[in-house]
Amino acid sequence: MTQIQKVKILCPLLIFILITNINAQQNLSQEAYTIFEQSCLICHGENGSYRESLIIEHTALIEGGTVVPNDPEASEFYKRLLGDTENGPRMPLGQPPLAPEAIETIRQWIAAGAPDWDAIPKPKPSFITTDTMLETIKNHVNSLSARDKSFARYFTLTHLYNAGETTEALNAYRRALSKLINSLSWGRNVVKPQPIDAEQTVYYIDLRDYEWDIRNEA
Repeated sequence: MTQIQKVKILCPLLIFILITNINAQQNLSQEAYTIFEQSCLICHGENGSYRESLIIEHTALIEGGTVVPNDPEASEFYKRLLGDTENGPRMPLGQPPLAPEAIETIRQWIAAGAPDWDAIPKPKPSFITTDTMLETIKNHVNSLSARDKSFARYFTLTHLYNAGETTEALNAYRRALSKLINSLSWGRNVVKPQPIDAEQTVYYIDLRDYEWDIRNEA
C-alpha cells in the first residue's frame, strides 16, 4: 500500500473520530447544563438569589476559577457538590444532594474541558398558536366532572414561551405564579398550579384548593 493510499484511508477516519469527539462533548455540555437548570439556576442563575456570589454562566465559571477545565478535583464547583470543601456548605444549599449520576456528569463535563453549552445552536421552540392553547384548555375542562368544572381556572405563560424566554426565566415566572396564587389563598397548604401541556405554559388551579369560597366572618 502506497503512502497516498494510507493517507486516503486515514483522513476520513480521523475526521470521523474528530466529529464523534465534538458531538460527545456537545452532548455532555448539554447534559451538564440540564442539571444546572434543574438544580442550580434557581439560586445561581441570572435571576437567582445568590447570583452575586456565584453565577452559572460559562465564561464566569472558567475565568473566576470556580471550574478548572480538565481538573474536577481542583474545581471548587465540583467539590461543593460533594460537600468536600472548607469554602462553603454542600450545594445545592438547603436541598438534598444531587444524585450520584448527576454529580458524575458534572465531573465528566469538567474532565472533558468544560465545553461551552452556549456554543451549541439550540433549536427554536415550536410556536404555540392561540388556537392550540385554547384547545388544550378545552380538552382539560372536558376531562373534569360537571361539579369540578365550575371551580377550574387557567393561567398561561404561552406568550412568554413564544417570545423566546429562556428556560431559567420561564421557571422564574412559574415560581412567581405559584407564589402569587398562594399569597392570595385562605388555606393553610401551599398548592402549586398544575401544568396541563407538554411545554408547561398553561396552568390549572381548582379554586377550592385556596378556599376562596370561604368568607372571614370574624
